[in-house]
Amino acid sequence: MQHAERTSRPFRIGNVLVSPGLNRLTYGEHIRQLEPRVMDVLLVLSDAGGEVVGRQDLLEEVWGEDGGSDEGLSRAVSLLRSALNEVGGEGRYIETIPRRGYRLSVPIEESAEIDNEAAASGDNPSPRPRVPMDQPRWLALTAFGMAVIALVGALLWLQRPGPSGSAEPAAYTASVAVLPFEPFSNEESDRFFSYGLTEELIHALSAVPKLGVAARTSTFSFMDEGTPRGDVRTIGQALGVSHVVEGSVRREGETVRVTAQLIRVSDGLHVWSGVEEHPGGGIFELQDRIVEEVSRALQLHLEVGYGEGTRPAREIDPRALAFYYEGLHRLGSAMRRDGAAEDGYGALRSAVGIEPDFAEAWIALVSFGVRWASGPLAKDKDAFIGQLREDLAQALRLAPNDHRIHVAHAQFHAAVDLDLDRVKQHLDRAEELAPLASDTLYAQGYYAWLVGEPERALGFYEKALRLDPLNLSAQMSVALKLAVLGRGEEAFEFLDECLETACLEEGFVAYGASAAVLSGDRRTKARWAAAYAAFEEKLASIPASAKPHSVRLLPAHFAIGFEGEGETARRLLAEMDFENHPITDHIGMWGMTLAQEMPTETFVATLTKAYERGDLFSTQLSLSPFYGAASYPEPVLKHPAYHQLWARPELAKLAELRRQNGWPDGLPVSE
Repeated sequence: MQHAERTSRPFRIGNVLVSPGLNRLTYGEHIRQLEPRVMDVLLVLSDAGGEVVGRQDLLEEVWGEDGGSDEGLSRAVSLLRSALNEVGGEGRYIETIPRRGYRLSVPIEESAEIDNEAAASGDNPSPRPRVPMDQPRWLALTAFGMAVIALVGALLWLQRPGPSGSAEPAAYTASVAVLPFEPFSNEESDRFFSYGLTEELIHALSAVPKLGVAARTSTFSFMDEGTPRGDVRTIGQALGVSHVVEGSVRREGETVRVTAQLIRVSDGLHVWSGVEEHPGGGIFELQDRIVEEVSRALQLHLEVGYGEGTRPAREIDPRALAFYYEGLHRLGSAMRRDGAAEDGYGALRSAVGIEPDFAEAWIALVSFGVRWASGPLAKDKDAFIGQLREDLAQALRLAPNDHRIHVAHAQFHAAVDLDLDRVKQHLDRAEELAPLASDTLYAQGYYAWLVGEPERALGFYEKALRLDPLNLSAQMSVALKLAVLGRGEEAFEFLDECLETACLEEGFVAYGASAAVLSGDRRTKARWAAAYAAFEEKLASIPASAKPHSVRLLPAHFAIGFEGEGETARRLLAEMDFENHPITDHIGMWGMTLAQEMPTETFVATLTKAYERGDLFSTQLSLSPFYGAASYPEPVLKHPAYHQLWARPELAKLAELRRQNGWPDGLPVSE
């Protein structure tokens, strides 16, 4: 390697001391360990002295004959950004040059004083030999770790200090991630069972006071696909937790045998291990015993918990359990695989059909029902919302003290009813029950965004992503919020990376392309125009039943956004007979452009219909039409019917809160 000398001596990037011999970044009392290859990426970039290093060059330099992947490189760069921001404070240390590569955007310094400082901190500046890539130093991350962590763990750029005015960091004494339990069977039903058990453990441990629990969306990124998972310490570092719970499930006839271990990430020490066995049935009793044992270990070693989160044992029909576990598994793939949401939702509906009092299945059903209320699940909007109201009431009756129920109610009343008093009531209850749960924090962020506190909202999201760092959907939601605030450079750090690695499906390209329209940047628009053209070809092959109604509007929306062809948009809108058959779902995505070409009265009438249908604030993933770059044009804001819309009691209260919070964008304006 050409930079062998650099690897033997410490140096500084901006205010961060880089100690290659220890794979360490330091600034004052802040210290962050890097994986060896992440350090290697940093060394190659530092050798370039601020010049762009191509992605292929980085792959060859760092991975050599091991044949690294684009996903592995993206992961390494993102982990590096996260570490630099965590140690040195938020800044732009590494710049992405779209379609080319990366460059360091801060100065590099080497001096004798730095050598002395590094020596004082324990670094030995003697040469660190380059270990051949076929040696064990990288065996901590195996094939499965590379395939999965590289794809989703790469996007840890959001693990950085929150913006000014953001919420305070989560105050927990210890943190833990529950990895999906590994089934010793190739049967799909056993795999679903193992993941369902993991889901239950995550939720139960979320009730342990002072314990931060990594969210399922992140831990389930490590689902076994037939290859080794990788070193638990490496996974724990990627998830940002101090401890990891891992285990396995073995069935022998009707007997279920579960093993579990609590492992300290810093040194791999097994703090606790145990085996539980049950001769058929009694799955929840078995689960609760495991939770109690893990909690006892946490109490003894970490001074948190002790039997918290356990619930009375209950028997569930095995068929309902199978559908429940399948639903959780399918829904975990939503936004990554077309049709996963429908498959998972259908399985959960089957579970509650067999077991009407199965609280956990109802909780999952309403949580995802609220999330997808404007997607393909809600083809018949009125029927879907009516059913969702009944489901929410049933779930609340069965589990009034489960924070997830209150999160779902808060999101529903914010998105559909705009009943801000009930939103706040359920948010307060969710915070009381599980203040450190990521879904509680996400809901608080959505409420802050709704009432005109965008910086506070981003702070809540940042806190949630500390416990859920691999949640790509949440990261996309944050990126879209940054885009509508006019912070395109930050937004496209994630959006461009995700586009290159195809990290999300289910309409991701349409969201990213809409953000590109908002950016106004010629190169960004050109890049995403090409991506949208390819996406539109794919749309033609997807059945109409699997697509939201708003897909019909995308050609008109992007004709304006990318080409400025208002005439094309008007013709397409006329062909859809918009006045008689208005489309309202995902209006935040397309409304900002079509408001320019649609007759103002027609557009305002569509906004009114969207509010009545519960679509105006329906999804956290859609771009908001009431902020900065996404605000509606002046003729809409001045139209009498728009004033009448905002005079409705719920909207009038929202407008008052937004003005009090100093964010009047998108509200009616006088002549």
